[in-house]
Amino acid sequence: MLDKNLLPDPEETIGFVCYRTSLSIKQHLLKQFKENGFDITVEQWGVMYRIFKYDALTQNQIAEKTFKQGPNITRIIDDLEQKNLVSRQPDISDRRKYLLFLTEEGNNTVLNLLQVLVKAKESFSEGISQEEMATTINVLNKIYHNISSKEDLICT
Repeated sequence: MLDKNLLPDPEETIGFVCYRTSLSIKQHLLKQFKENGFDITVEQWGVMYRIFKYDALTQNQIAEKTFKQGPNITRIIDDLEQKNLVSRQPDISDRRKYLLFLTEEGNNTVLNLLQVLVKAKESFSEGISQEEMATTINVLNKIYHNISSKEDLICT
């Protein structure tokens, strides 16, 4: 018979701690967005920021950069387009594709949300040195690369 006391506590595994922390950060950011008057989800923010950072992107490029599957990206982009934050324009080099751009309102929203994010980061990194944060990010990136080099990761 298996001794349950010898099993690792799932709540002490890196997977659980990362998942719990990710959810907590997501909830914290969503709360900060709402408190600052932005009707944006964290997923929508991720799409908008990628478009802001890289200028024009196709839907497939956004899916790759946000680790999301096509149908989820389509829904997010549709929502952002309804809010007049992004626009689709035909790609002149390939008429089958559309490029996504931020509207003027979308660009202003990103710039304002960046200020909200700076404050949010300050609150959730309280008591953590820059060196500790850099080490944490470095270790998590190594774990990600170890896994992604061996498997096809499923995007949400």
